[in-house]
Amino acid sequence: MAKHWFSIISEYFYPRPLKGRLLLQHKVPGFLESNEITCKIEKFVNGNLFRFFLILIFILSISNFSFCKERSTWSYVHGANDETLFSFTIPNFFDAEKVNLPHRLTLPNSVFWYYKKLKTKSNATIKLNADDGAQVWVNHQRIKPDRDGNFPFQTASDSAEIIIRVLNNAVAGGLLSVEILDGKDVNIQENSSQTKIQSNITPLMSKKKNIQPDKKEISFSFWGDSQGGWNTFNRFAQKMAGFDDDFSLGLGDLVADGSRDSEWTSFRKAIEPLQKKMPLFFIPGNHDYDGYYDDLIPQNYLQHITAEKSGKTYYDFYVGKAAFIALDPNRNFPLSIDAEQQKWMLQTIQSRKWKEADWRFVVIHQVPYGQGWEGYEGDHFIRTLIDTLAGPQKIDFVLSGHIHDYERLTKKYGDHYTTFVISGGAGGGIEPKESNPTPVMDRLIKQHHFGRMTLRKNKAIMYIYDINGDIIDQLTILTSNK
Repeated sequence: MAKHWFSIISEYFYPRPLKGRLLLQHKVPGFLESNEITCKIEKFVNGNLFRFFLILIFILSISNFSFCKERSTWSYVHGANDETLFSFTIPNFFDAEKVNLPHRLTLPNSVFWYYKKLKTKSNATIKLNADDGAQVWVNHQRIKPDRDGNFPFQTASDSAEIIIRVLNNAVAGGLLSVEILDGKDVNIQENSSQTKIQSNITPLMSKKKNIQPDKKEISFSFWGDSQGGWNTFNRFAQKMAGFDDDFSLGLGDLVADGSRDSEWTSFRKAIEPLQKKMPLFFIPGNHDYDGYYDDLIPQNYLQHITAEKSGKTYYDFYVGKAAFIALDPNRNFPLSIDAEQQKWMLQTIQSRKWKEADWRFVVIHQVPYGQGWEGYEGDHFIRTLIDTLAGPQKIDFVLSGHIHDYERLTKKYGDHYTTFVISGGAGGGIEPKESNPTPVMDRLIKQHHFGRMTLRKNKAIMYIYDINGDIIDQLTILTSNK
């Protein structure tokens, strides 16, 4: 590589005489003869001082680029199948595979380990892009992320051994990019797994979990995966605010990176028309946990959405004669409905409020059934849970996001029907046209959209609207069909 660049530099700074003279063959009245100009230029270009400084600037620019952008080979090892968030062993990387970034694999609920020795400054910051989240070690010391999701560190030498553990809670994941930034004022974070709630931030979630209990007919809007598509989501928020609904429900992946304050600022600004009009309910998605894979406590989500100091992200709420159970598998790695959450759910569905409800909903970001994301047909642990409970506990609807499209499927469990709805098109990029062969959904539309539902005692009507406010799908369910 050195000889290659040297030959290019030499060719550039020592041009062949013929080429140099061909550029200046025309005389200009009042100026020097062309051969005199050529001679003066050649003497200037060939001057040692001028050549030295140009070469020096070139070398320094290459060196600085290499320091900032790390795109060369990394050592990669797939994590053990039984790894959890806190239970794991760092591999030795002796027989590691060599990979280049971006490196991405279709292996859901998996761990990917990466290693590289890099040149660094004494104070530096690692900025990385990983799906879904990452843990970082520098010289075998665990590094905590800062509020921007970056990893500041200090080292006594001019190099550092970097180990990155990527935790993939989605379908495809891996290490996409790594940047080593100059960190003149490095702020090393203290280890803390406590939930921190700032009192000056008003949470968006409705404090009331039992709204208008005597109302016989209710309506609400629902949407998911706004994550970064703020212009699109703001248009939807304005359209949803135009309806006289009782509340609106966000189905997770509210932002693209949960640890970045700027994302939540943009989200709050986009949802403002809806916030001013009606109560809001939410569930978190995997991207709302981004940047919090040290302890899976989504500080920004808790701060901006719930103000829940306990860190609890699952709950139930009731509007009119409809009951809702909101679950969160993202609080665990690998994804799961942990024993505590499952015990709470089973107790809730045995409650009087649930049993006396006319309509019963389970709300969860990841899907039990889905077709629109190639290579993904839903999370089987959610499917098993719903398939077990849907008939006996009379679950009418399962609302999810995660897949960036609109899908629905109605399944029969004994004498009861359950409708699965995916609404993941509120702003994030829509899924490619390729879909999974199974399961075959009743309806699949790859467009940005939001949904609305009207509930009466014996009838539920669902409408799906596109960006222009036109209805692109409609479903009516009568009590006799439940």
